[in-house]
Parts: sequence; C-alpha cells; structure tokens
Amino acid sequence: LLLVAVLLGGQAYAQTVNLANGDPSRGVTLLPDSLAFADESTALTYNPAGLGRVGPWNLIYVHERSQTRSLVGNALFGAGSMGDLFALGAGVNAITGAGNLTKLSLGTSFGPQAFSGGASLNWLVNGDTKGMVVLDLGLQSRPVRWLAFGATVRNVNAPTNGAGLMLPREWGLGVGLRPFEEVVTLGVDWYFPEQRLVETSRLQYTAKATIVRGLRVSAGVSHGFVPQTPLAFHAGLGIDLENVGYT
Repeated sequence: LLLVAVLLGGQAYAQTVNLANGDPSRGVTLLPDSLAFADESTALTYNPAGLGRVGPWNLIYVHERSQTRSLVGNALFGAGSMGDLFALGAGVNAITGAGNLTKLSLGTSFGPQAFSGGASLNWLVNGDTKGMVVLDLGLQSRPVRWLAFGATVRNVNAPTNGAGLMLPREWGLGVGLRPFEEVVTLGVDWYFPEQRLVETSRLQYTAKATIVRGLRVSAGVSHGFVPQTPLAFHAGLGIDLENVGYT
C-alpha cells in the first residue's frame, strides 16, 4: 500500500515538467519521477517501459484538489509483471471542474532490466481533447544496479480533434542514479518537442529518498532555456505499505 500526499504543485498534469507547459492530456499531478527509474504502475504515464519492474502487482490511487483552478482529480493505476520480461498496466484519470478530462490508458512492456521497451495507448473521452487517441512509446535500460537510462516519445501519432487542437509529438531523454541501493534515486530528464526545440524544451531534476522504511519523499524542479519559461517545483510525501497506493 502506497499512501502519497502531494505537497506542492498547482496544476493537474502528470509531473513537474508538465506544470509549466499546460499539456491538456496528461492527467492528474503525480509525484516527481524519472524516465530512467520509473518502476511502479504510474510508469504508464512516465515511461511505459518501466512497467516490467513493478513486480507481481502494484496499485496506486491518486487524489488531487487544486483550489487555485477549482479542479478535482482522481486516478487509479494498476500493473503486474510476469518475471522481469513482460508486464501489463491500466489507468483511469478523471478531472472535474474548470477543465474536464477523462482518460483511459492501457500499456505493456517487454524485456529485462538490461533493455526493455514499452507502449501505452490513451483514449481521451471528454473535455477539450475529446475523441483523441494518443500513443506513447518508451525505452529503459539498467546496465548496472545504480545506473539507468530512459527515453520516451509522447503523442507519437500527434493527434488532432475537430476543434483544431493538436497534441504535438514530444521526445524525452533521461539518466538516473541510485548511489545508495534503493534509499536515494536521482534523475535528470530532458523533454523536447519536434518543433521550437530551444523555446519549449525543458530540463527536469528529480530526487526521491526513503527517510525510514515505509516513508519516502519526492521532489522535482523543472526549467526551460528562455526567460519566458517559468520555473516549476513540486514535492510530496509517501507512505509505502507494499503494493497498493493512494496519492
């Protein structure tokens, strides 16, 4: 059971890097995580290649309430792996208030820790992105225990809807370190779209630490490369009681 409280982070998007770019398809705010070491059922959002690391099963429930934007979000993620070679995951995001969004997701991953690949398919059934189907792809490699690499392509099909809204294709590259077993995880991720690379790309720095057994903190900072891009920060506290989670 994983009970997580999001302490800072004011908009309903996937993680730190999305707090500033306003992607309408990302879903509820999750705790900061890296492309390289995402290894829970929420890897369905971060990097689907990480689903293979979840173990026999993993379930996380997320609740978010944004007073500044009058939004309430709920999400449920579940995944399970067969050994270290194959995994399946599913997720439901529901946001109500000033910006409605319902997203249904299915994902899978193949391959061992040394090199794995994954994919997630997302159906957006209401809100501004109603009718869109989004494909995300990911790769993950852990050549040694303390070092990992990750890569993603989000919105692979660059979908559009009848209102002219398009979700542009976005690439991500990440590297992660676990210098002290599972106690500390550090990550640096670079997210960049195919167009306007410098103006809209962002770096995200992530740190997770286990304070005592069953209690961990997560923090993320993200910035761009032009003055107009704001700095984003959010953090959270998690209580880990094995395989089920609440945020």
